[in-house]
Formats: sequence, structure tokens, C-alpha cells
Amino acid sequence: SPACLDKAQQVHTIVLLRNGTLASNSTDTSDDPTTAVNSYASAMCELKESLENGVLSLTLLSAFIIGGFVMASVNIWLARRSSYLALCGATRNLLININSIIPQEADRRLMSRWTILAFELSVLKAR
Repeated sequence: SPACLDKAQQVHTIVLLRNGTLASNSTDTSDDPTTAVNSYASAMCELKESLENGVLSLTLLSAFIIGGFVMASVNIWLARRSSYLALCGATRNLLININSIIPQEADRRLMSRWTILAFELSVLKAR
């Protein structure tokens, strides 16, 4: 952009004047400081534009990466939740079947305790 080019030329000219390398009576065009100023200024403007484009690309890319991570985390949570609910339902059904089918009280209590132990161990293993 012209504004960037003008600003870079001004900064580089000030630096050259402070160093004493910019002479107003220079006759050799191959060592002309204004040519160096113009090439330096255009290089700086191109660098600035490239970096601005890079920042835009990284911003867009990071938004997609973060969105994918959040989506994967939610999907894992939903899978764990539905598995936990299925385990709770299966344990409840097994307890109902044990307590309605087994006639002896001691055997019912033992089987119920084993069922609840299996449920607790499954939940602890999942953590």
C-alpha cells in the first residue's frame, strides 16, 4: 500500500541520515541511497502484508481446530453418559429379576450384593 511504502521510506531515510550514509551530492546511481530506501521500503511493506495474511489464516485455522476439539469432547461425554445410563438400567433390571425369581432370602441378598458390586466396579473402572 502507498501509505505503508511512504512510512517505511521515511523511517529508513531518518535512519540513514542519522548514520550519515545519505549524501545529497551522490552521483553514482549504483550506490544511490534512495534506491536502497525504496527497495527496503517495498520489502518491509511486502513483509507486513504477508504477516497480516498469515495472522488471518492462523485465526481461521485455530477457530476450526478449537471447534473440532469441543465437538469431539461433547461426543465423548454423550457416549459415556449413554453407556452409564444403559449400565444403570441393566443393573436395575437384574436386581428386579434376582429378587423376583430366587426364592431364598440369603441367596437373594448375596446375588444382589454381587450385582451392586459389579455395578460399582464398572463405574470405578470407567473413571
